[in-house]
Amino acid sequence: MRSLIFIGLILIQFSVAKAQKVGLVFSGGGAKGLAHIGVLKALEENNIPIDYIVGTSMGGIVGAMYASGYSPAEIEKIALSEDFQNWVGGNFKNNYRYFFKKKPENPSFLTANLQVDTGFNFKLRSNLINDVPLNFALLELFSQASVNAKDDFNKLFVPFRCIVADVLSQEMIPVSKGNLAEAIRGTFTVPLVYRPIKVNDKYVFDGGLYNNFPVDVLKNDFKPDYIIGSNVSSKIFNDYPKENDEKLMNRFLVYMFLSKSDSTSIGKNGAYIQPDLSGFSITNFSPVKELIKRGYDATIADMPKIIKALSRRVISEELNESREEFKNRNSRLEFSSIKATGINSHQRKYVETVVIGKIKEKPNLDQIKSGYYKLVADDNFETVYPRVKYDATNDLYDFELQVQHQKNFKIDFGGAISTRPISNAYVGLQYNYLREKSYT
Repeated sequence: MRSLIFIGLILIQFSVAKAQKVGLVFSGGGAKGLAHIGVLKALEENNIPIDYIVGTSMGGIVGAMYASGYSPAEIEKIALSEDFQNWVGGNFKNNYRYFFKKKPENPSFLTANLQVDTGFNFKLRSNLINDVPLNFALLELFSQASVNAKDDFNKLFVPFRCIVADVLSQEMIPVSKGNLAEAIRGTFTVPLVYRPIKVNDKYVFDGGLYNNFPVDVLKNDFKPDYIIGSNVSSKIFNDYPKENDEKLMNRFLVYMFLSKSDSTSIGKNGAYIQPDLSGFSITNFSPVKELIKRGYDATIADMPKIIKALSRRVISEELNESREEFKNRNSRLEFSSIKATGINSHQRKYVETVVIGKIKEKPNLDQIKSGYYKLVADDNFETVYPRVKYDATNDLYDFELQVQHQKNFKIDFGGAISTRPISNAYVGLQYNYLREKSYT
């Protein structure tokens, strides 16, 4: 009888351990979100299972990389690369800069885009960071994983959600399907920094506006047994900080654009990790190694608690095999066609000729890349957004460019200030015109 009871207890413990599912939540926080990479490193080193991931903004990018089958070491390598700094800063690699024509010099020090609508009202447009490098980089990082999962985030290497903000309806949206690169571009669309794009037919912004620490989404969508939350966002005060309010005013945008992160939302059955990131900025992506180390150290400090709560472990060899199996699930992504939308037929032919060039067979992203940069260097187009679009009818993928023709006036302001009584002011007006038939 005692033997039966003993065996029964062992079976119960085994079933509980087997059933334990672990969910990971990554907050937004700009450059500070690089600390999440250190969290992943520490968890994998200690064989802690990760069954679900939910992230916002930079936390969404890091989480999506892991969910797409990138190992923590691979994610760290990407973050340390010169390419990564170019993406987040809107800069171009040297081998693509030659596509961009040098503009004639003039006395202007400010150029604004002006659009004349049907009522002859002028609209000022602004762009703080050029999103051209970022948009294509996200396709390179996530398109293959999106193809492997058939655009279903539940079928990624790790089931995943990212959060975007619909500012017109003032609601947060957990994205669970569609093009993964677009979803990540949406969750990283910081207001006034990057222009908004449409995700699943809605213009969206950074998910941190309405839900910067989406524990509730993890609970509702995945119902994990144990939650590990990594929060890198700036402290939000419960009471007005009278003694420090003057010092904090130079960071008011941080508090405007990020919702409050509630550390108690994880509950008792979980671990809350908040790396010490004092002295780091949300806009400075340079100290990558230091940020990763802060995330790693904070997670290691909480590791005894996590290990005690979780009896289930993952075997490194099996994890790596599963990762490679997912990454190689489909052959390399190739496109059945290249299409341009938003412009007339003659302009479309011009765009497709520039991008395709002399490619005869089904192109891949590597072959399209130089043509893409040639096109975005053309001042005749206001926006060129690249997409990978699934054709369910033929079970194939198309490369699509959403193009907006540049019809805007450009007005230049400038001048020369002299110590003499006479100074010069300069105002210039430009108009971009693309003929219906353009030649390469």
